[in-house]
Amino acid sequence: MIQIEIEEKRIGKQTILSSLDLHIKEGITLIMGPSGSGKTTLLREMIPRINRVGTMEGTVTYRGISVDEVEAGTIGYVGQNPDNQLVCDKVWHELAFGLENLAMPPKTIRNRVAEIATYFGIENWFHKNVTELSGGQKQKLALASVICMDPEVIILDEPTSQLDPISARVFWEMVVRVKEEMGISFVIVEHDSEYIYEKADDIVWLKAGKMAETQRRFLPWKRRILNEPTQSLARVNQQVKEMADAADIQPQLRQTEIWQKVRNIRKTYGEEMVLNIPQVTVTKGINCWIGPNGAGKTTLGKMFSGYFGKKMIPNCVMMPQDVLTVFTKDTVRDELETENDISERIEELIAPIAGKNPLDCSGGEQHLTAALKFLMKRAEVVILDEPTKGMDPLMKDEFQKVLEMFRRDKVIILITHDIDFVGEVADHVVFLFEGDVASEGEPHEVLMQNLVYKPQISTVFDCICTKEMEDAGLVV
Repeated sequence: MIQIEIEEKRIGKQTILSSLDLHIKEGITLIMGPSGSGKTTLLREMIPRINRVGTMEGTVTYRGISVDEVEAGTIGYVGQNPDNQLVCDKVWHELAFGLENLAMPPKTIRNRVAEIATYFGIENWFHKNVTELSGGQKQKLALASVICMDPEVIILDEPTSQLDPISARVFWEMVVRVKEEMGISFVIVEHDSEYIYEKADDIVWLKAGKMAETQRRFLPWKRRILNEPTQSLARVNQQVKEMADAADIQPQLRQTEIWQKVRNIRKTYGEEMVLNIPQVTVTKGINCWIGPNGAGKTTLGKMFSGYFGKKMIPNCVMMPQDVLTVFTKDTVRDELETENDISERIEELIAPIAGKNPLDCSGGEQHLTAALKFLMKRAEVVILDEPTKGMDPLMKDEFQKVLEMFRRDKVIILITHDIDFVGEVADHVVFLFEGDVASEGEPHEVLMQNLVYKPQISTVFDCICTKEMEDAGLVV
């Protein structure tokens, strides 16, 4: 289907991909590997007529034809952020937009839009403004609008990175359904791959821009425990269950100290009440705000940091989800030096990317740079919105160490859908739902009572954090 023969792909003086000879077959192909290994760069080489940076020696063809000569609509693309992809004001127009650009007859457009809207269950919000949609709805719309053009292949670049766990699972189930019922193939880059890993027909491993062997740290957690990448899921589940029954893990409750209770928080958008919180607790250390898309997490952060006017929390700053808006310097080191002196530990952490332009970094490297930039500001309270987006497991480990460096001197608030990371770092968890606090407290108290909003490992083992698993000898 897609034949990739890349001798070298360079951006500036840096080699991003090299010595790749890869044949992607029909079905679901999952591309995995560390942040900065070239996954997104590889995807972009498969997208027809996209603006690419750098130079490449080699070829990428689709059924023997250069991808840039493939008929429009044959290869579709859905990225990490649907806001960057949706271009129309109304849902129905977004579905029709691609077909209009392909000069399809109006009768065909009406029929195709009606069919796909029904298939995806979009009828109830068909006439809504795109701005009214939740994150999960926007990503479903982005996928549906691509499918309207009847593609043969769809490229997905971490499409669930901004979705809550339930919305992410629904999205992946839709992808599998489309593959099985419509025969559309998918090429996917994804770090949080528990569900889609098991459904993939093929898995490609990259490291430093080259093909690599399976890396244990990047496997889904059940397979990582067993160090078993290929065994059947039924057998993996059985073995993990046997280990869970035999394990003796003592939950380690975390001690917290209240920093401030913020009361009477209300915010409306037009006539819609989006926040109505009688009280929310902020503790010293690391606070994690979780909940479904549209629950009000980002809006609450904006109120704390003064986005709408007066700050509810003095001396508070907030990192936005779109981190590209915060970069103004030519190198990562310059970005951080504008905030404060770079410590030896941070210098060591950024060494591989210190001289790179932030815009040339991978998504995970960009989020790590932005998070460091805000943590280094002279602020008492730092809010980071989706800081682990695009980070691979190894980079999350390093980021966790960074948080430990700053947690003694700052109040840190993470707005995140990464529940596994919450289980590892949180001192205090707030679960938001429909603009109010559904529950809050010590991580075990909040997470272990949940059925879905809990670390994946907690569905089998009665614990929430890696430290407990390490003490039990179950993970490395």
